[in-house]
Amino acid sequence: MVKHGRRTSKQVSIRPANCAGYERGSLRLRRRIANSKVEGLYLMAYSETLNLVVGDTLPELTITLKDSNKAVIGGTLDETDSNTWRPIDLGGATVKMRIRELGAETVKATLTCTVVDAENGKVVTNFPTGTLDAAGVFEAEVEITLSSGGIQTVNDLIKLKVRDDFD
Repeated sequence: MVKHGRRTSKQVSIRPANCAGYERGSLRLRRRIANSKVEGLYLMAYSETLNLVVGDTLPELTITLKDSNKAVIGGTLDETDSNTWRPIDLGGATVKMRIRELGAETVKATLTCTVVDAENGKVVTNFPTGTLDAAGVFEAEVEITLSSGGIQTVNDLIKLKVRDDFD
């Protein structure tokens, strides 16, 4: 967690695959969850539970998208080291995060991420008022819509644990 004055931010790195050349990707918070193969695309996920409080609108989540098949400019590619992967250019792309209660089929909220650095694959989102309105365990998925119209949803989920506020 990084503190910015009164603002708190959690770093979330997402390295998904897209249908046009990104064959391997990952979602990274801290702890590895699973490896999956989806329609010929390999996704690796790293995650931990995000602990949140009812009524909060922060922390701001920063999401970074990278291509594990291309080395960062000036570097050498290592498929197992996400630090060597090139950021995906998100020019014209949109990114959403959908949240639902664990075990439910109905989406509780859809958060639109803001592209803050398209060239370096970075987007941010927070929790708008009303998103964290109930205690419980929730899961979130991240979906990228590329400028070509292609859609890639990260297969693995982010777990959110929301506790009641003292108020």
